[in-house]
Amino acid sequence: MLFRSAEYDLIGTGCQAFSPDSKHVAFGGRRGGEWRVERDGQESQAYEGIMAGSLFFSPDSQHLAYAAQRGSHWLFVVDGKPGPEYDGIGAGTFAFSPDSKRHGFLAGRGGKFVAVINGQEERPYTGLGGPGLLFSPNSQHAAFVARAGTNWLAVVDGKEGKEYEGIMARSFSFSPDSRHLAYMASRAGKYLLVVGDQESKSYDRVLFNAAGGAGLKSLQIIVAKTGNSGNQEFVRLEAEENSEGLKPKGNPKAEN
Repeated sequence: MLFRSAEYDLIGTGCQAFSPDSKHVAFGGRRGGEWRVERDGQESQAYEGIMAGSLFFSPDSQHLAYAAQRGSHWLFVVDGKPGPEYDGIGAGTFAFSPDSKRHGFLAGRGGKFVAVINGQEERPYTGLGGPGLLFSPNSQHAAFVARAGTNWLAVVDGKEGKEYEGIMARSFSFSPDSRHLAYMASRAGKYLLVVGDQESKSYDRVLFNAAGGAGLKSLQIIVAKTGNSGNQEFVRLEAEENSEGLKPKGNPKAEN
């Protein structure tokens, strides 16, 4: 990986990336009023800007993506090919799938917001939230959090889940076997665990999301409820798999 780069007036802060196999490097630089991304000594076409923190190599190190500005609009460039233009692109929402064959991000245009997967737009919503675009471990599924009116819902492969007052971004995750999506949601000021289309009982607040094991059957989330004495009681929510699929357990365990 020895090469001599071109000279620039400025190297953008947060505009550098190494490939996972450490064989490639890319960075964004400004010369005059133009920005370019240089990969292994080869320059891209010129843009008005490069979004800081947007340079990503794919997991297999073969593909490079970044967000660039053209006029007053933003677009994602993948392997040197610019995509559709948008009024804005969500910072930190771009993702490659684990097998490096799919990619996507969240963007906005004309007051509407869309998830864009391999250049194809999903249904527009009034807002998008959560952790950005999330691919399953097997790369076959894509999920994101969208706003419908004043409520929020999870969208998996274009299929909408139930609406809630809120969805906790930190809890939004696929199971390691890619079969289930789980997250903590809020309704009427209470919190519940959602696994697929199954819901747990409601609780007063969520303390943290504990690490799972080999599958969602070992997913554990600590929540709190108000006991009969008025004191806070802590319980551990778990999900288990049976003949009907994965569901939250009906009898949460007490925590000290």
